[in-house]
Amino acid sequence: MRFSGSQKLFRPKKAPSSPVFTASRRSLVYRDHYANADKKQFRRAKIIIGCIAAILLIQSIFHIPAFRLSAIDVRGLQYLSADELRPFIDSQLMRRRFVLFRNDNYFLFNARSLVQELEQSYFMSIRGIHKIFPNKLVLDVHEQVGGFVVQESDGYFTVDRRGARIEDTPAPPQGMTVLADERVDRSKPVAVAYLEQAAALHELWNERVPRGFIIAAFNMNDENDRMTLTTDKGFKVYFNTQLPIDVQVDRFASFVSDASYEQPREYVDLRFGESLYIR
Repeated sequence: MRFSGSQKLFRPKKAPSSPVFTASRRSLVYRDHYANADKKQFRRAKIIIGCIAAILLIQSIFHIPAFRLSAIDVRGLQYLSADELRPFIDSQLMRRRFVLFRNDNYFLFNARSLVQELEQSYFMSIRGIHKIFPNKLVLDVHEQVGGFVVQESDGYFTVDRRGARIEDTPAPPQGMTVLADERVDRSKPVAVAYLEQAAALHELWNERVPRGFIIAAFNMNDENDRMTLTTDKGFKVYFNTQLPIDVQVDRFASFVSDASYEQPREYVDLRFGESLYIR
């Protein structure tokens, strides 16, 4: 039979033949699949074990006692002693770093946190802090005052720089300044602003007033524009908190330095400009 040029011969497409696996070939494919899965699990297990081993190794290195900051040297203290400050520093060094470690490790020590806590809790500024390998920590501080102890009718209690009550004490600790609480409502916490003013005045007094005159206590009252202190001579000194305190301290220092002055019996009032009133 002949076909013209416009006619085409139709040939049906062959169905794709599916691979024919023999029993041995099929079992080999299954074995390869499970073998690869086992290898992946084994590699994953090795990675996990390696990570755990690395963590344990790092932890053991950072827990070596030789690298613990145990030799603490605090320089510049005037009122507090190093023994009084040491428990607070130790408590900060015992804090956790990165969950697993402590802050007392030479390599992991967080100096910024310690500086912030010291300056917030004590009347001091940290001028410098550095480490000496392998376990020494040196702090250079500028201490304003040794802290305050509030006098109540039945005893004393210490407060930190934020005015928070620390602990009761039968007598004022050495180096601390007494705040005689004469407020109407003594249940209120000591204002931070008052503590800052008292600390600044105390520092100026120690720098500029002759050594023979010591602050025995600050008389804490409800008058915001007046600060009163009692000297060890028994008389009081009144300051105006709205005027420069340093000028008033200088005026008092000039007064007591005058050899011809008569010691006041009750008070020296510095609140009124250049005038000075004595009784």
